[in-house]
Amino acid sequence: MLNPDRLEHLAAVLKGVPIWGALPGSPAARAGLRYGDVLLAFDTVRTETLGDFLRAHERSGRQWVLRVFRDGEERILSFDVPRASLLPEPEEVLARINRARLMPGGGESHAPGPAMLLN
Repeated sequence: MLNPDRLEHLAAVLKGVPIWGALPGSPAARAGLRYGDVLLAFDTVRTETLGDFLRAHERSGRQWVLRVFRDGEERILSFDVPRASLLPEPEEVLARINRARLMPGGGESHAPGPAMLLN
């Protein structure tokens, strides 16, 4: 398993968004995202930052196709998102980001990735 510093470095090199985990049963977990993935694209939009992800999400429908880097190779994950599971309003997204500043596993501070917002 990648340690947090290596995950951050890998995401920076790949110009993607690190995935810090997904809660069981969440849309992120149903999509197959897990700790250590690097999100490279959401539908056809490159996701180099959390902002890229949020903008791509705004334009997306209920079928999502994610391109991730996992275990040394790119993979495509696709899933249908139930209407109730779509991202909340921007104010709630910001609140979740603020709550997610301290991550489990040693109290390391990290920027949240998309999977955290989909939980």
